[in-house]
Amino acid sequence: MSDLSDRFINRRPFKSVPFNRTNDGAQIERMKQIVEEVGFDPEYYTAINNSFDLPYDFYRPDSIKPRTQIELVERNGNMVELSQVSSIVDAISGKVRGDERLYFPREMVSGEMQNGLFMDDYAEFQNIAAQLDVFSNQMK
Repeated sequence: MSDLSDRFINRRPFKSVPFNRTNDGAQIERMKQIVEEVGFDPEYYTAINNSFDLPYDFYRPDSIKPRTQIELVERNGNMVELSQVSSIVDAISGKVRGDERLYFPREMVSGEMQNGLFMDDYAEFQNIAAQLDVFSNQMK
């Protein structure tokens, strides 16, 4: 617990890599195993978080979570829904955006503790992380 507290106080947050649960499940499980093999408890030192949102959607009264639509008043007094007059809004309407990420200790990819006994484990972890991140280039 003191290590986790120290990381928080001294601003050493975990790194993360995006993944697709359907395609990358085996790699994520292997990454968790490697974290454990090098001495971190995966229950406390790994986490999966997803963040998805629907930036804008027009009003659908029958949906599970109906959203309030944005209407604009035209010069003639008619009401028009925002996605009908904005091609940008129309492009994002109804499209869910987001990602799912695995969080892990920074040391797994930073080179801080990668000498000696666990060198091969760190190299394998970094290889998997690079493969997952190759298309998104969003390792944080």
